[in-house]
Amino acid sequence: MTFPVLRPNDLIRPPYQKCPFCGAPDSFGVLVIVSMGRNYTRRCKRCRRLQRIPLPKLAMKVVYLDQFVVSNIVKALDPTTKPETLARLDPFWRLLFEKLHRLCKLHIIICPDSPLHYDESVVAGNNAFRKLKRIYELLSAGTTFYEPEQVRNEQIVAFARTWVTGEQHGWNFDAQEITHGRVNDWRGHLQLTLNTGIIPELIEELREARQKKTQGFSSVHTMWQNDKNLGFWDWFREERLGLSKVLMQEVTKTLARQIQIRQQQIEPTIEDMLPDFNWRLFVALHRVFRNVGLSDQKAVPKIWEFLTAEKLGEVPYVRISCLMFAAMAQLASRGKKIRPNHPFNDVDMVSAYLPYCDAIFVDKEIDSVLAEKPIPSELKYSTRVFSPRSRKAFLDFLDQIESETSPSHIATVRDVYGENWEKPYVEVLQKFSR
Repeated sequence: MTFPVLRPNDLIRPPYQKCPFCGAPDSFGVLVIVSMGRNYTRRCKRCRRLQRIPLPKLAMKVVYLDQFVVSNIVKALDPTTKPETLARLDPFWRLLFEKLHRLCKLHIIICPDSPLHYDESVVAGNNAFRKLKRIYELLSAGTTFYEPEQVRNEQIVAFARTWVTGEQHGWNFDAQEITHGRVNDWRGHLQLTLNTGIIPELIEELREARQKKTQGFSSVHTMWQNDKNLGFWDWFREERLGLSKVLMQEVTKTLARQIQIRQQQIEPTIEDMLPDFNWRLFVALHRVFRNVGLSDQKAVPKIWEFLTAEKLGEVPYVRISCLMFAAMAQLASRGKKIRPNHPFNDVDMVSAYLPYCDAIFVDKEIDSVLAEKPIPSELKYSTRVFSPRSRKAFLDFLDQIESETSPSHIATVRDVYGENWEKPYVEVLQKFSR
């Protein structure tokens, strides 16, 4: 269990108002308990009776931080960071943490973590993993985005329901729809997290998967460099059809294996009991088409028709991922090397989460991809994209958010949590150096 350090003023409140029960002036302010994210409770110092007080609704800005941001913040705050490393590190990262955590504690922004943070942190080793996890969970306040593939599936299935009826689909990019935990809830004083041991087999599996993806992408990158005859939209179409082809291949393979298991030709494995996201998508689409009256014999061909339909490119995840890979192909054809090591996590992250965020902070390479024409004109979202190139603009963005926050909101936070509550917890990693 992880507990944040509580200072005296975090629990002792200043005088508030006279007690509505016994009438004692300046009687409230002993212990405040935030409950259910929508109200808090005060106790009178004289009569000891409790008063439940509603809290105003929140509309926090959602900011996603790429893994490298978390890594640099750890280096800036970790007392065990070597002096020579700290000397080379940009002071921006410590300043960024201070601004981010202050705004998080003021309930102005929230920085949800994601399964990608976990996967990219756990391979760093146990000690580094615990530090990285501590930082991204501190800024997320227990709010976690769904797996990118789950976001993809939910978007595709929702689109299929209107596609099969010929209706126009409308998109709702509410972050609450794709997160575990409440985005706009008031937080309690304590944040509890479970620190489980690292499974060595999982680390090895993640490393092997990354190596395979690296090798696969290197060959694709070489193909892009050598093919000078295709333009951006040709690559977009190739990626769009490639996505459908991969889905169909994986589903067909799983379907054939399920038939063999039912006919007792092979023994099921644990992977067969835990179907992947591609198979879950197929099952969900099958249910969609069965619900409109199609038989099993007609539902499966309809799924293949849907997965190869041109309009599938309107699904946000599909469109963004295809745009990004097409931009990479375009850059590669001009001789530019866009970090062919492991871009898949970055593409998954942007494709899944960008429309639901007010801002995302990515690395320079992905920033270059998103700036490649015609992507800026094709992404019709209000999300602000920042990178180390625009670090000052990101700090200004955070300052602007705070300046636009009403004084009454700031006063409410200070009254509920204490005058010193908003102080950034820069000592967060000190215990790891003991």
